[in-house]
Amino acid sequence: MGMTTMSRFYYSKAYSIYGSSMGRNEHHGGNPVTRFRLQRVPVNEGGYDPGGAYWGKGMPLWQYEADNDEDDVITGFTRAMDREDAKLDVLRRYPTARFYR
Repeated sequence: MGMTTMSRFYYSKAYSIYGSSMGRNEHHGGNPVTRFRLQRVPVNEGGYDPGGAYWGKGMPLWQYEADNDEDDVITGFTRAMDREDAKLDVLRRYPTARFYR
């Protein structure tokens, strides 16, 4: 049973002949943020996302992203049981954050 993803997020290749990357890079900008996109990242039974980055097993993985301006994109990851808990974690980092549905 596969999980579908929103088309907004793209999971680039995160492996080579030497193995998989451990997670993915995050970028936390300094400008005030208005709205975030928040999506659950599909992680297979081995702990890998669709691009091959290794996250391990555990609570569901969520990716958040916001465009502050043309050159400043905030992106990050959090683990939470559901979307509401993931929002709370993002709000701890960005107290003025709002979310798209």
